[in-house]
Amino acid sequence: NTEKKSFEVLAKVGAPAMFKEGKMSAEDALEIEQVFNDAHKMLKCSDSELKAAFGTADQLACCTKILEKGEFSLTAAERKKKTEEKTEEIISELMLNYRTINNQPLNRNQVEAAIKEAKIKIDSEKPVHFQIDGIVEKMKSVLTVKLMET
Repeated sequence: NTEKKSFEVLAKVGAPAMFKEGKMSAEDALEIEQVFNDAHKMLKCSDSELKAAFGTADQLACCTKILEKGEFSLTAAERKKKTEEKTEEIISELMLNYRTINNQPLNRNQVEAAIKEAKIKIDSEKPVHFQIDGIVEKMKSVLTVKLMET
C-alpha cells in the first residue's frame, strides 16, 4: 500500500516541475534511477517493496510514477522565484482591474508599497483569483482601491 510507505527519488533542481510540464524526460530529471525509502540516508527500496507498491521492480518505471504523482520539496531559491512570479501576477491584476477611490489608475510603486506596508503574504500555490479579494481587503488599511467598473 503506497499510502503507508514513503518512496523518494533524487531529482535535479527544478526538474520535477519541468518533467510534469512535459519539458524533460524522467531520465533527465533524475540524479540517479533509484527509488529510496529515505534518500538522505541513501536507504534503497527493495525489489519486493517496489513490486508491492508499483507492480514492478523496474527502477525507472517506479521513478517515473513517483515523478508523475509525487510531491516535491522546492529549494529556497525555487520558492522565492515562485512567490516573486505570483506577486507579479497579483500586481498586474490590481493595476489592470482596480482603481483608487478617486478613480485613478494604480501604479506599480503604489501597489508594491501597499502590499509591503500591509504585510500581505502572497501564496505562491494559490491562483490569483482566489487571493485577490483578501489582498484588496488587507490593503484597505494603507490604500483603498475599488474594482474598475466595466
